[in-house]
Amino acid sequence: MAEMAFPRHESGLVAVPQEHILSLHVEATEVDWPIHAVRFNMDPCTLIVDVSEVGLVDRLVEEPALSEFSKHGFRPNSGLHMTVINYYNGGQILGALRSLPTDQQEEILQTIEGIAEGTDWSWRPTGELQSFQGQKQKDLKIITRVECPAFGVIYEALNRLMPTAEFEIYPPHITLLKRPGEVSHRVPSRIGGVALNQPLLSLSYPTIE
Repeated sequence: MAEMAFPRHESGLVAVPQEHILSLHVEATEVDWPIHAVRFNMDPCTLIVDVSEVGLVDRLVEEPALSEFSKHGFRPNSGLHMTVINYYNGGQILGALRSLPTDQQEEILQTIEGIAEGTDWSWRPTGELQSFQGQKQKDLKIITRVECPAFGVIYEALNRLMPTAEFEIYPPHITLLKRPGEVSHRVPSRIGGVALNQPLLSLSYPTIE
């Protein structure tokens, strides 16, 4: 049923019908989108921005689209957040630090934490909903792409601190809905036309006026 409603390309991309895409309206220009916490975990060096708030999915996925997604097995994601430094990039940080003295490792980690805490994490949705399939599971995810200039700030700082690290840069987004699936063989995972398991060539995010 869901596959008929949302045709899946062989690449793993799911074509979401135009009528299910968030319509741009005045709310998309607001800058009061929630930011509840910035969490940097020094081991394994992950960084997330907690944006979870009651009613946020409803603000970002309009009716009747939300009900239609629900009918086809999509459920609201819990703990809404933006992942800034994922496990892979955290591993790159740890790998770059491994050869340094312990006190220098701690100093750099504290610097990263300080930059994260002192950065303006203001964000706003672009009005663009996209769907992709997970790499290790068949669950389908509906995300909203977001504009968040702080992503560029963080990775510019990381590249200065550890130029030997090879970071994979992902488009800023929030996973809003998930449709569970069975564990399967590894498949390409895409967000729009961009493969999530490949680094982007550059950081170029619009600033929030």
